[in-house]
Amino acid sequence: MLWKLEAIHRFSERKTIKAFTVGGEYTFSNVFKTDLGFLVEYTYDDRGDESINGLNDDFFVGMRIGFNDKQSTDFLGGANIDREKGTITFFIEANRRIGDSWRASVKALGFDKVDETDFLYLIRKDGFVEFSLAKYF
Repeated sequence: MLWKLEAIHRFSERKTIKAFTVGGEYTFSNVFKTDLGFLVEYTYDDRGDESINGLNDDFFVGMRIGFNDKQSTDFLGGANIDREKGTITFFIEANRRIGDSWRASVKALGFDKVDETDFLYLIRKDGFVEFSLAKYF
């Protein structure tokens, strides 16, 4: 079990802010020769809609699969769910080494049920799929 806590309490002349993310990842090792991890987090930011990232009262759930193979193949996916507005942001990514010095990665991001008052509403139809190939020297 991996526990996570990130927190800030900042005083300034303009505004005092409090924000935190708390959660964890539990991994089942060697399940059919893979590692299977389940992730859960809660994020709170008292700035509400003024928060620069939109994660002001959100839950995250996700899953990580590591295949424990020579190529270090892994998958990670999950979703952020806004408790107040219902907006869902989801992603998936996959990585695999190719030979001794190459790595291929694929990432995708999308949105669902974006509330029209959410700052993500302007990009609700935007998503992306990214492919990268990296060479290590």
